[in-house]
Order: sequence, then C-alpha cells, then structure tokens
Amino acid sequence: MTAATEGSICIIDDDADVRNSLRALLSTHDFQVLDFPSADAYLASAQSEAIACFLLDVQMPGTTGVELLEHLRDNGVKTPAIFLTANGTTRSSRFARAGVIAVLRKPVSDEELLKHIRVALAGG
Repeated sequence: MTAATEGSICIIDDDADVRNSLRALLSTHDFQVLDFPSADAYLASAQSEAIACFLLDVQMPGTTGVELLEHLRDNGVKTPAIFLTANGTTRSSRFARAGVIAVLRKPVSDEELLKHIRVALAGG
C-alpha cells in the first residue's frame, strides 16, 4: 500500500478479465486491492476494510455502478470514485451529482487510470 493510501482500491466490474487486469496493475504499484463481480456482491459482502477509492463499471447486471454510488452517497459514504465504461457516454449530470472523479472509457491506459487514482487519493 502506498504511503498516501489509507485503505484499498475497490474494483467492482462484472468482467473478470477487467478485474484481473486492474488488480495486477494496481498491485504492481503497491496498492491494496479488493474486487467484486457486481455491485450487489459488494453490498452483500461483510468486508470491513477501509476503501480509499472505488473503480466502478457503469453498466453491470443488477445494481449498476451509478446506482451503487448513489446508494453509498445517500448513506454518507464520501469515498472517491472513478467510473469505467465500455459503452455509453462519459458525460452525465448523474456522474457530477455523485461526485465522480472521472469517467474513463475502456480500455483505459495505465497512465491515465493511475493519474486519476492519484487525484482521487489526494482528495479530488
């Protein structure tokens, strides 16, 4: 874990290849990583580890990434979030209202993703 990170980077994406790739990238940069195949799996988990930043897929079966973040915000969770999307727009008033750091189109370059994670960890 980096000195600036108090908690894990939490990846929530229904694509196992995306989760594995992001986990490998972040682990090589000394981040602690949690990952879940869906927003519903995250919500059902009893994980109590602190989350420093969420990486959320916008569209997933069941609860979407946007719905998850809105739920978290409604419950007082202010953890920074970055959305990843393979389709659809990267601009939405819903993203802005939820306080999203960035909305990035997949596949995202390692450098771009790491840049936005650093911004999130620095407080947005």
